[in-house]
This record gives sequence, C-alpha cells and structure tokens, in this order.
Amino acid sequence: MATVLALSLTACAADRPLLIQWGQVTPDTKLMRQHVDHWESYLPFDGVVIPVNQQRYAGRYGSTSANILSPEHWPLQATLFGGERADMADYQHAIDDLKATKFRKFKHNFVLISCFPRMGFAMDWFDEDQWQAALHNVRILARVAKRGGCVGLWFDVEQYGKAAMWYHKPLVEAFPDRPKDPAVWRAMIRRRGNEFIKTINEEFPGCKFGLAYGTCIVHWGMTGAYDPQKLAVAVPPPPDQRKFHEHGYGMLAHFVDGLIEGADKDTEIIDGFEMSYYYKTPEAFAVAQPVVKEHCKAYSAIPELYAKRIKLALGLYVTRGLDDPTRTDDAFTPEQVAASTGYAMKETDRYVWIWNERHNFWIKGGPDSKPLPPLQPGVDSDNADPNHLTAAPTADNAMAARYKGVPQAYIDALAEGKRAALAKP
Repeated sequence: MATVLALSLTACAADRPLLIQWGQVTPDTKLMRQHVDHWESYLPFDGVVIPVNQQRYAGRYGSTSANILSPEHWPLQATLFGGERADMADYQHAIDDLKATKFRKFKHNFVLISCFPRMGFAMDWFDEDQWQAALHNVRILARVAKRGGCVGLWFDVEQYGKAAMWYHKPLVEAFPDRPKDPAVWRAMIRRRGNEFIKTINEEFPGCKFGLAYGTCIVHWGMTGAYDPQKLAVAVPPPPDQRKFHEHGYGMLAHFVDGLIEGADKDTEIIDGFEMSYYYKTPEAFAVAQPVVKEHCKAYSAIPELYAKRIKLALGLYVTRGLDDPTRTDDAFTPEQVAASTGYAMKETDRYVWIWNERHNFWIKGGPDSKPLPPLQPGVDSDNADPNHLTAAPTADNAMAARYKGVPQAYIDALAEGKRAALAKP
C-alpha cells in the first residue's frame, strides 16, 4: 500500500502545473550560475526561459541587441534564421554554466530562441543555404539545452518591426522570384517545420518545444474574436473561405503542423497562448483549452494528430500596467495577480509563463518609484558598456533608467496564486 501511495504522489508531482519566467531582462546563463541562490531565495518560479549570449558578452540581463550591432555581435537566439552560421565554441560556456549551476528550485528551464535577426528582415523559406544555416544554429541551441540539463526550447515567434516570417503577402513581395501560390509556400513551411524539430530531436530527443503562441494566433486573427468569450464561441471559416495565408501569422499554422509531424513520440509541442496576458477571470482562462484543442484543428492539415499532440501553456503579463500606466485596462492589482495566476495554473496542461519588460523580477526590492540601484547581482559597475550591449543598469548604460524592480507585493501575489492552485480543492 505504501508503495502504491508513493507512486501516486510521484505521479502527482510530475504532473503538477509549473510557473516559469520569461522576459526582456531575464538573466543569462552566466548570471544564473553566479546568483541562483539569491534569486531562488525569493522568487516563486519553477523554471526560467534563459537567454544564451556569446561568451564575450555573457553575464547580462537579457541578450545583446540584434538591431544596433553588426551580426558578429548577435546572440545565437537572434541570428538563428539570419543566414549566419554560429560557432559552437562561442556557446560552450553556456553548457558549462548550466551544468555548474546548483538549481534547487528552478529545475524546469528552457533555452530561448527567436525568429528575427533584425528589424525589416524577411525569411526566404526556399533558400536552402539560409535554411541549412538555421538548422546548424538551432542544433547548437538544442545541444546547449540538452547538455545543460534544461527541459527544452522556447520559441519567440513574434515578427518584430517589419520582419516577415509567417505572412504570405510581404514574403512574396520580398522574394518576387519565388512562387506566388500560397499552397506552395504552405507546403514548404510545413516541410521546414518538420526538418526543424527533427534537427532538434537529433540533439535533444523527447524535449519540450514551446511557442509564445502557435495556431491559436491564426484563429484569433481570422475570427476577429479578441475578447476571450467571443473567441470561445467563434466559428472557424468554412474550408472554401479559409484563406488564412492572408493573416499576418497565417503561415505559422503550417510550421506547427510540420513540428507535430516531425517530432519524436516523446517531444511535446506547446502552444503558449500569449493572448491570455491580461485575463482576469476563470471564464476567460477556460476558453484556452477548447480554442487550442478543438477550434484550431480547422487550420491544420492533420487535425486529429494536431489535437492529440498539441499542449497548452498560458502567458501572463502582470506588470503591464506598471510598465505603462496609461494601459489601465491591462493593469493588475496584486490581488488580481494572485487570482489570475491561480486560474491559469488550473487551466494549463503544464506551464504558466510570466512575461516582464521594464519591471525586473531579478532585482530584489527595487521600488516601483525609483530606478534600480547601481549595484545588484550581475551588475559590474566597473564594466562600462557604451554600446548598450546589456540590459544591466550601470552608470554608463542609458538603458538603466528603464528597468525597475517588480514590487514585492506582486512577487508575493504570484507565490500566493501558485500555492492556491496547488492546494487540494
């Protein structure tokens, strides 16, 4: 009987919902190695989406900028699709950092990848050389994640600025010599998704592969149902009207199909459902499962396999109102932070991810009304940074005034919401 009970408790622990953090100023592998004890002492996260910098730029909040520097300075996560091949030697330190980090709480970590190398970039999915460079690069990040003891990779699929990855119209305009037929693009992008996850699985079989949002963004855009309750009842267009290549993220649905088809049997493809950022009611969070698992089948060429393999995560941007006080509709009180965290953890398949921008979870006790103190873990006051290669606030870094600590009441509220979700009904 005791053995059965122990196995039951182990299974419950293995399946419990987890709270992970991802943001603009998340510490990279070097900072995490140096200061993990400090951060685990007060943050309620179970894991982190960790950025990986080149060795010469390691030791920063966030990653080096991909927009103001030449390509040799870019971190691999941002140059992934840019046609430049990274050197594994620049990233071996990240494996060493992760292996040496004594994680006691943050045990469910992801390595970050991104879909843009610079603003205004368009991805030529038909260029074999460019694509082989992308596979070379993602192989390195998969190796870092696997050998560094992470659970997988997390993909920021957003098309920042004028970048075009998933939108058929600007892709055709950018590459006039390529086929115009959206069906040809659909087949190619689906094939690329298949090749992408197979390359990852060669380094990291059975990984977890999360996307900030997956096919859900297509349904959201095609139906125009931005309110969660409208989204829940929105009916996908009939097949003869389903021209979702006309949507800005329409081609992403085909990439997700390719991921699902190509993934090994133990790999999880996770739709991060970023549109839940500002949800505040249990009814709002309850729409996510049916939208992702049922409605989004309509945008898949493999609907039954899609529904069987796709997993749901939920995102929260609880500091939005702090970052921009004019966004009163998006603002959270600490009480709402606790409630939304609990609701999200009860609806997710596994992960709830907490996004942050100007307000930094990794600075303990930074008051909302003042810039960050000049000396904090990970900030080297003797390291002048005139090129603004880091988000760490130093006296010589113009970015410093942007980043403030998250008020302790919000951190406590995340912990409270997590406790409530994990408590027995």
